[in-house]
Amino acid sequence: MFTRLQALSDDHFGYAPDDVTWDHVGTLGYYAELLKRIMDMAFREGEHAEWRPRSPAPAPRGSGRWGSVS
Repeated sequence: MFTRLQALSDDHFGYAPDDVTWDHVGTLGYYAELLKRIMDMAFREGEHAEWRPRSPAPAPRGSGRWGSVS
């Protein structure tokens, strides 16, 4: 995903540099905001610094891939 995004960035997101408008700038700002949220969540930074994923509930006995194991 990041490789594709980098390639798109290298290609000016499909626009000639002289054709870029403030609308494009706003869109890229929105993309940057979303990427920052993802990074903050992944590295537990910013508003997600205290967030911890919930531990999954233990599976009921006998519900595993191989059925009940004694």
